Amino acid sequence: MRPRPSGKLKKSIRTQQTMTNTTRTVLTWLVTIFLVSFSPLPIFADDDDLTFVLRVRPGAIERVVERFDLEVEEQIAGQHVYLVERDDDDDDDDDDSLASFMAAVRAHPDVLSFEVNESISLPEEDDAALTPLVHDSPLGSLLSNRTLRPYCGDTAWTGYIQQPAAGRLSLPQTHQTGATGVGVVAVIDTGVDPLHPALATALVPGYDFIERTPDMKSEMEWVPGDVSSLLQQSTVAFLDGVPVTLNQRISITLAQSTVAFLDGSKVPSSFGHGTMVAGVVRLAAPTARIMPLRAFRPDGTSDLFHITQAIYYAVQNGATVINMSFSLPQESPELTRAINHAVSRNIACIA
Repeated sequence: MRPRPSGKLKKSIRTQQTMTNTTRTVLTWLVTIFLVSFSPLPIFADDDDLTFVLRVRPGAIERVVERFDLEVEEQIAGQHVYLVERDDDDDDDDDDSLASFMAAVRAHPDVLSFEVNESISLPEEDDAALTPLVHDSPLGSLLSNRTLRPYCGDTAWTGYIQQPAAGRLSLPQTHQTGATGVGVVAVIDTGVDPLHPALATALVPGYDFIERTPDMKSEMEWVPGDVSSLLQQSTVAFLDGVPVTLNQRISITLAQSTVAFLDGSKVPSSFGHGTMVAGVVRLAAPTARIMPLRAFRPDGTSDLFHITQAIYYAVQNGATVINMSFSLPQESPELTRAINHAVSRNIACIA
């Protein structure tokens, strides 16, 4: 059985810029505060849907998949790491049979690591859709000052630039010293809104590992057309709209006349999460570039393989920092290997 070829990734590693110690420290603290505030909830796939992350010795993949009746779904470019699935006829219902199978695969001399492709969810995953709340946003104090100001080549609200977290971390004073960030911060998340006025000029090309395409679509692509048209009015209402809370982390502005037509149940539970994280990076290091790597679906779910794939992509394409707003319930050998690979190339990994 031959593995299906995966899309080619860029193999050249760009010359990497080194962030100043002050800016890197500020960025680490700001993102760390964000991560501590939201603890992730791991979820696991049903046994019938189990896939595995397999690393083998060079040239050994065909021998291994034939020996254990595995089917290759994807490969991480430049690595002997594969996403594999068992033949449907061989699925076992009991945990003992699965454990025996995994032990047999791991014992094969050509296998370097073999683990379940665990499913991961972003923090504060909503179990039920929330009804949009007008004038009741937890970010109300920020939304109150919507005077537009230039911000490192983009336009942003004064409330965003001067939010309390920035003051507590002395970001204005740090930025005045010239420590405003260099290099590229890879954000592994749900993607970003490339049209957001605070992010538009900060983005560099990224990759969508869910759709397997370098085309980074707006997060608006993942909501129904009628809801998308209302949400896009947020740009129109930038100056005179009212604050509306979509979920526990996202607030937008809409014209007062359209709020009643917004059906919050149609908005994916993790809509805007990647844009929010990119906004945190932009606030801390405004002159750094942001590489959006979409490894999470609109409902906030991903898996070990695609997260690992995103880390290797970031390394190969010039990232100097990798932001990962999630965690695993237990140690993963392959994810650990990927992070060590990044760190060995002087890339800061924040999680």
